[in-house]
Amino acid sequence: MIRNNKIVKPALFSNKIKMIRIAVFILIILNTMVMFLPLATYSAASDADVEIEVKAGFNGVARLGSYTPYRILLINKGRTVNGEIQIEVKIDSENKAIISKPVSLPEGSIKEIVINAPIFTARKGGKIRFVEKNKSIKEIEYSFTKLIPPNMKTIGILSADNSVYSFLNGTMIPQPINPALAEKIAIARSAGVYPTVEIVKIKDEVFDGSVNRVESVLIPLDGSDFPDDMKVMQSFDILIISNYDTGMLSAQQLKTLEKWVEEGGTLVIGTGINWNKVYSSLPQSLKRFSVKDTAVIKELDNLGKFAGTSFNNDFGLNIITGQIGFEYENQNGKQPDEYPQDKDSEKQSYEAQQPDEKQQVERQISYSPNINEIIIGTENQPLAVKYIHGYGRILFLTFDPGMDPFASWKGKQAFWENLLFHSSINSNNFYERGSGYYYSNYNSAYYSYLTDQVPEDRKPPFLLMFIAVASYIVIVGPLLYVILRKKDRREISWILIPAISLLYTFIIYLAGFKTRYNAPVLNVVSLIEIDMENQKAEITTGMGIFNNKRGNLALSYPEKENIEFDITQLDNRSFVVYSDGREPDGKVVSKIVLSDPIIYELYDVSMWEPKYISASKTEVFADEIISSVSISDGRIKAEINNTTKYDLIDAFMTIGSNFIYIGDIFSGEEKIINVDLNSENVYKTFEEYLDAQYGRTSYPSNIKPPEDFPEKRRKRTAISNLFGAKYLEIKGQAKIGLFALNYQDIGYDIKVNGQEPIQYYTNGIFTILEMNFEKGQIFEIPAGIILPQVSQDNIEQDVARVYDDNSVDVIDKGDIDFIFDIPDGLYTEEFSLKFDTYIPLHIKYTIENMKQRNSNLQAQILQNKYEYYLYNWTLGKWERIQDNHTQTENVKQYIDENNRIKVRVKVIEIAQIEPGNNYNYVETERLAFPELSLKGVVK
Repeated sequence: MIRNNKIVKPALFSNKIKMIRIAVFILIILNTMVMFLPLATYSAASDADVEIEVKAGFNGVARLGSYTPYRILLINKGRTVNGEIQIEVKIDSENKAIISKPVSLPEGSIKEIVINAPIFTARKGGKIRFVEKNKSIKEIEYSFTKLIPPNMKTIGILSADNSVYSFLNGTMIPQPINPALAEKIAIARSAGVYPTVEIVKIKDEVFDGSVNRVESVLIPLDGSDFPDDMKVMQSFDILIISNYDTGMLSAQQLKTLEKWVEEGGTLVIGTGINWNKVYSSLPQSLKRFSVKDTAVIKELDNLGKFAGTSFNNDFGLNIITGQIGFEYENQNGKQPDEYPQDKDSEKQSYEAQQPDEKQQVERQISYSPNINEIIIGTENQPLAVKYIHGYGRILFLTFDPGMDPFASWKGKQAFWENLLFHSSINSNNFYERGSGYYYSNYNSAYYSYLTDQVPEDRKPPFLLMFIAVASYIVIVGPLLYVILRKKDRREISWILIPAISLLYTFIIYLAGFKTRYNAPVLNVVSLIEIDMENQKAEITTGMGIFNNKRGNLALSYPEKENIEFDITQLDNRSFVVYSDGREPDGKVVSKIVLSDPIIYELYDVSMWEPKYISASKTEVFADEIISSVSISDGRIKAEINNTTKYDLIDAFMTIGSNFIYIGDIFSGEEKIINVDLNSENVYKTFEEYLDAQYGRTSYPSNIKPPEDFPEKRRKRTAISNLFGAKYLEIKGQAKIGLFALNYQDIGYDIKVNGQEPIQYYTNGIFTILEMNFEKGQIFEIPAGIILPQVSQDNIEQDVARVYDDNSVDVIDKGDIDFIFDIPDGLYTEEFSLKFDTYIPLHIKYTIENMKQRNSNLQAQILQNKYEYYLYNWTLGKWERIQDNHTQTENVKQYIDENNRIKVRVKVIEIAQIEPGNNYNYVETERLAFPELSLKGVVK
């Protein structure tokens, strides 16, 4: 401002200048004071000094495609840190997962952390880091000393002296395979391990004439590194336990061992003088041999013959004696361990030296059938016994193979090669996808097809919505126009039409509001297998999780829930390799935090994209469900007492190929079943039963499906998927099956995105009852239990081919022979045979559908002509019988020494299409398998 030719500063402006100066002065003072104060805060890495030492796998050895233990030693040389140890797992070339575990490290502390993590590729070492507040404190890259490709056999050794078995490293194990798989299997080049593959000849009828000799790798174990996690245990094909105190193993380790054998592993048990410390602590299901005493034997010709090398011994071999636990009959009258030699080996003397193990030897090797049998020795003095346990095998030795005189025997190498030929075949445990990435078939996607099918209980009110839309069109159209025109107020239509539209939008929103999902969905499908003999139930569960929004999906559950997941479940796997051999670093798609509760995070999940996990647990039951069963005069009577906590919904019973609907039996209820097995309500195939109860799987456009078709189809699909395999396991056996659905909460405590999900439960309940026959008891076995075997000669002569589980498709004139094997211990006094033809359901439906479209349709089923015969073993000739035949006299003449009945269907005329016929559809009937029913007395 200019006043009297002088510049005058306003007072307000001067005050602002003073305040700014004061503020700057204060800031300078404060800044100076802070510089002299001690620092009380840290960056994530300041003063944090954590060293990481890693021992991974089994002495640096691991198998590609499987889980392996990482023993991580954390040494804190700095301040107290609270973070987590992370292992980075490459899923494919562009995706990776993080497996982590929270760790608190006080200043100066040392901690060992064990994390089991998978190895999918040998292209890149695994990164291990310690992280605090999302910032890396320390990171190292670990490389294994040796990575075993999946096509090599892994042998674990658990013994007081593992070095005794070191010669087994590199042993070539013969393994029967399909010749299509005989080509050299591709392995991960970067693993640096190349197995030798050798094809040797065996009998033509066994696996088309070839076996695969696969190189093996020996992995010594002790109690500290013996796996207690099933995923780690899958690293091994064979496990040898001998001269080791199994009481030193934890309960979880023994449980894992038991499950591993059940699911396909081979356990070799060495016993001898130290049998008790090896055998006593093993799970009861693995102790199939009943030990009675110990003995010393000097006659060891059986071992010599088995290995092809003499066993000269002056001191004798310590063995155990006892009961093998099954009836064994060597029908050929030869030693079960005799291996037929080729011509060259026949020229060698019995005492000849064993050829070099790397030398290719052509010889025939007997097939190892999937039955319990004595491999070496006799029933009174067995030396090696094979037991089938679930999908796996137990090779039981009555001596200790790690002690002299066996350990110093020159034929031990050949012995082990021949013995391990009897191991189970796990050729499909791993598969390769992409360039050098291997994955295990052992995953957690149980019943994934069913978990995808969420029950439809939130259907939009289509009728209400249709009425609303129709009324809206009428109101805003002619009705509103007429009313406004009559009142001469058409100018307000621009207000009324938006208002009415808003009103109807609100009505439709309210109608559909209850159908929306405001939380994630958890669809749980379980199979509850009730073991009435051991009074327990094994529950296997598959779960599908659906996020109700796009983004991250976080699961949390207590560690005790025994939940498993497959971190490789990606919609698309990518395999990219640059020209210089490098791969992209990849993005993190999931993270597992091994805390309690366990947290499993999946990133960038699409809305309603299913993700899968699984669980398993065991429950105890006190009483039997099927209290009593009797079969007489073609009727079955059974008493079912539902002593479980689960309701049995839509229950049904099977006995052989007979399906009987029972209905609902709620918890605590009883039901008496009294059914004629020849009635129309008893169905003869699984498909017929499902069609009768739930309708077809699909209907053509000209046939209207039932109103509740979607729900019935969902139930049918559940029964078929949950029970189909279980029924096949007992089909053709003297076992009664009870099956039922259930929709109760199994009791898993799972939160999704921090909240309780909307949950659906579909459970299948299954149990079996053995039809035990006591000595002197009168028995009756109805048709459908003892199923015939079709003679292979008829198939080779192109007379017929097997069409399905119930019939054959006749091709030409000739004989079709069927053989029935009667269970041992039954004295048959009367038997009946029934021969019939069969029209598959799909053909019946095709004709029905065509007639719906054309009522004048002419369809013809061609019928062949047959004659039926029964073989008289005593007279050595065929006797002609009728299509329904009952034999009450001279029954013994028709049953051979092996308890078999043989029948023949002679095709005497093949039906032909008549010349000039006007049929629109022509089909030929199938020949059903003959049915056998028995009556008699138990021996």
